[in-house]
Amino acid sequence: MIVNKFGLFSLTSRRNNLVKNANSLSIHSIKPIIKGKNGFSGGLEDIGNFAEGFCFKVVKSDDSAWIICVDNLKDKEEWM
Repeated sequence: MIVNKFGLFSLTSRRNNLVKNANSLSIHSIKPIIKGKNGFSGGLEDIGNFAEGFCFKVVKSDDSAWIICVDNLKDKEEWM
């Protein structure tokens, strides 16, 4: 995945000749993010830590969502 000022882009592979954009999430399509006492809500929600990874959800204005899981809590906090 790549994040820049335009959005979040999932790629078909790592850097090589065959890399293609599989999906993209525009920053402007994410619901407003609200930071409260219990964490984030709205366009960004912490959904927990599991054996598969440390996961959070990014929610778009049309209520579709991307579930993103990373290897450790530090990475999760940085992404969020």
